[in-house]
Amino acid sequence: MLADLFSNVLPPLLPAVRQHFRLSLFEGSILVVVLLLSSNWLQLVAGYLRSHTRDRWFMYIGLVLASAVTAMGLVPQGSGALWWLCGLAAVTGAGIAMVHPDALRAVHGLDRLPGSVATGGFMASGFAGYAIAGWVSTSLVQRWGLIGLPVLALLPLVGILGLWRMRIRPALETRDEGANLQHGHVPFWMVMAMAIPAGIAMTTFGTLLPTRLVDELGFDLRFGGLSAAVYGMGGAIGSVLWAMAANRLGDLLAAVLAMAVVGPSIGLYLLFMNRPATIVLLFVVGFFSFAAYILLVAVAKSAKGASLSMRMAWIVGGTWGVSNLAFLGLARLADVYGTLVVMAVSPAGYLVAVAFGWFILRRSKVLEVRCSQDLGS
Repeated sequence: MLADLFSNVLPPLLPAVRQHFRLSLFEGSILVVVLLLSSNWLQLVAGYLRSHTRDRWFMYIGLVLASAVTAMGLVPQGSGALWWLCGLAAVTGAGIAMVHPDALRAVHGLDRLPGSVATGGFMASGFAGYAIAGWVSTSLVQRWGLIGLPVLALLPLVGILGLWRMRIRPALETRDEGANLQHGHVPFWMVMAMAIPAGIAMTTFGTLLPTRLVDELGFDLRFGGLSAAVYGMGGAIGSVLWAMAANRLGDLLAAVLAMAVVGPSIGLYLLFMNRPATIVLLFVVGFFSFAAYILLVAVAKSAKGASLSMRMAWIVGGTWGVSNLAFLGLARLADVYGTLVVMAVSPAGYLVAVAFGWFILRRSKVLEVRCSQDLGS
């Protein structure tokens, strides 16, 4: 929860940060991308280095580093401010990268729960942190300015104490990992191919949402933070409830159906987002978009190819790393043509993901038939 809280401090505050340091939308977007890229790509390194260890100190250090972004208010204004801000964003991203792979492996060590429910329950807490960040950070800044953020730096102490008391350790992959699991015959690269277009759509929509509301539609900063919070809370609830539905539908089918709902919901919201009441649609978008991603993580756990640690690092770090690089290019377009034009690509991204998801489902059914025939012979 705490790692994801710090990961979402910047997007809701982007209008205030840009105004305080006199940054363009593209420069502000660079800060978000630096934080997310350092987090996502370094998770690949962390996943590789930590795949055969079970100690928890990596998560302790990561939580402390993740809070670096709260020091933005201490950065002096001027021509060098962007470099200092990028440095803080990179440190925060590195801290998040140290927490995520080990934390995901720890959840997969909970054998009493189905993969989709265990993963969904754990990551729901992360999405709750994501949602809380939007509301708390904008409330602090609207009241005290950016100098009010460092109070959040005390939260890692709570997280470290909780980890120490729970005594949960990261799981190690066994030799028969994935052998008898639901999606063991689905190549991991296919899961990634489905996750990336959805990730690009999700990153673009979620990052530009507060800027569109505050800078272009005239809502106050707190409403932008509230909108981000509603979006995140939809994700927190959806990642649990839809994961339960996935036990009957199957993780992959449930993910495809969820994405099929997200695209039209985003399109409808973009048409009427100048009306405060449409904030309800953000809950729907968050509910199904976050749930779909969680289910893809569950599918990746038992997919064919690479080690468990590397699959977890790639489905998290790789997906969002590529998504953030794509978003950086889209942010340049948003600086020129406005955020609405760029946010309109989000429904298209989910359409591509749904199409590829149906292809995987059809291919998986063919493989299941072949496997059953081979076993019968």
